[in-house]
Amino acid sequence: FWAFHVVLFIVGAATWKHTPPRDPSSDRVTFLSRPQTEEWKGWMQFAFIMYHYYRAWSMYNWIRVFVSSYVWMTGFGNFLYFDKKKDFSIERIVSMWLRICQVGIRDSNM
Repeated sequence: FWAFHVVLFIVGAATWKHTPPRDPSSDRVTFLSRPQTEEWKGWMQFAFIMYHYYRAWSMYNWIRVFVSSYVWMTGFGNFLYFDKKKDFSIERIVSMWLRICQVGIRDSNM
């Protein structure tokens, strides 16, 4: 479990690239931008899969923190979308709700 993560970290660090800001004249750093949170959520999904694949029960508390962070970042992203776009249509709200809840709804019917 840990060896695989170390190798993946080395490969990730070796392929790191800097992305310039959209507005080159701005010195502003966007905290928790969408690409950043999507990247973190992807790494957390990888950790979830590896946790279950290797049955790394010693990582249980970390995985709980990752799950909580993942849910928070999903809600934060939805808040930013609603705050920026002002799209409070019923179609958008139902679409978002179904994407977030579809696994729970599907699993409850099994």
